[in-house]
This record gives sequence, structure tokens and C-alpha cells, in this order.
Amino acid sequence: MTQTQEKKSPKCNGSFNWSISPNEFSEYSIAERKAMAWSIICELKSGYSFRDVEPKVFTAPVVQYTYDMIADETVDTILLNVYTQFQQLHKQLLSLTADYQFKQGQKLQKVQVELQFGGFLKLNANQLKGYLMAIGSWNDFDCSTVCSAITNLELLVPKRDYGPNNINTGTKMHTWTTTGEYITIMFDYLCETDRARVMDFYKNHFVIYGEIAHADSVRFEENKFPDRDACSLELIMWWD
Repeated sequence: MTQTQEKKSPKCNGSFNWSISPNEFSEYSIAERKAMAWSIICELKSGYSFRDVEPKVFTAPVVQYTYDMIADETVDTILLNVYTQFQQLHKQLLSLTADYQFKQGQKLQKVQVELQFGGFLKLNANQLKGYLMAIGSWNDFDCSTVCSAITNLELLVPKRDYGPNNINTGTKMHTWTTTGEYITIMFDYLCETDRARVMDFYKNHFVIYGEIAHADSVRFEENKFPDRDACSLELIMWWD
């Protein structure tokens, strides 16, 4: 359950709590702000600190601050600077990751043709776009339009929400699959609250982008787990 009124802790599982924005820094004590600044400095040194980033594209940046430099009179400047540095680097790494994974999808399609295997492939959005672009357009399937729809849907799709003090809040709870003719978004295990969020996404976004992409069929399939008060959902686009 989302806990929108929950006070944000300075750290989650030993890392900086990225639900905190700079305009909230002043709400924390000097000691807390020092700990927040040092957490970000440490996180800047590891590619695994950056959500949805492929570690292979990461190169550690130069960080001009050490622990001893974080004093009462400098903490606010340092905290804002390292926060900004992290966010800017994260944006750059996401772009590099998108290119890297797009090429993975292209390579996968070539291997599929060479080895002649079929079936559903489970990919992330970047890999899926590379895979589809390698196939190209056919009939009413315009590859550029479909890939643009995937980009927008990936931004709009619901993410996990366990409140501001859970490190898993904001992570993905979906996967993409495709056969080329079918493109689906899979949600394996949803509580009733998350099911409602996904169905709102389906009605307000998935159906619309399916129509924009000229899909011949846009639908969903649900598998209920009554003993656990949960379900799985599959959102489906299909081209003939």
C-alpha cells in the first residue's frame, strides 16, 4: 500500500533516499545532511548505484570531495553539488544504456534468423525496439510508430510503490515480450491496488497507443490467484 504521508528517511538500506528532492534538504539535521552527502559520494563510484543502468557502460566519475571536507559550513553546498552530479551522470548513463541495449536487440534478431528459433522473447523496452527495428516494417506495422509507442508506454507504465522509504519503490514490475506479430506487457503478480493502477494504464494509455500504432487487436488477459487475492495481467497488441 502506498504511504504518501510517510516521513522520508534520509537513507534507505544504507543508501541515499532518492525520493528526497533538494528543496527538502533543509528539513534534515546537519548530521543527517552530512550522512546524505557521503552516501551520494560513495554511490557515485559504483555503476550498480544507478537504477536501470547497464553496468558495462559505467565509468567512475571524478568526485572532488572527501569525507573530511563535509563540515557544518560546507555540507549544504557539497550535498547539492553531489546530488546534481549524480542526477546528471544518471541521465547520461541511461542514454548509453539505451544505445547498448538497442544494439543487443538488433543482434538478437540476427541470431534468431541464423538459428531459426521462434516463440516469445522476453526483453526490456530498449532491446525490444532494437529487435523490432532489425525486423523492419510490414503491412500496417510501421516500425518507427510502434517503437515510439513503446518509448511512451515505458515512461507511463506503473512502477512499484511501497512508500518513500522503500528502496524498491519506483522499480519495474513489468516485462515486455514479443514474437514480432505480438507485443505484450506482462505483470506477473499484482495485488488489488496494483491491478487497478495497471488497468487504468491499459484504458488510458495502452489502448490509445495501440490504436496509434495501428494494431489489429488490443486486449488484455488476466489470470487470477483467488487463494492469494492477486492476479497476473498481460496487455497485448497484435498485428496481422
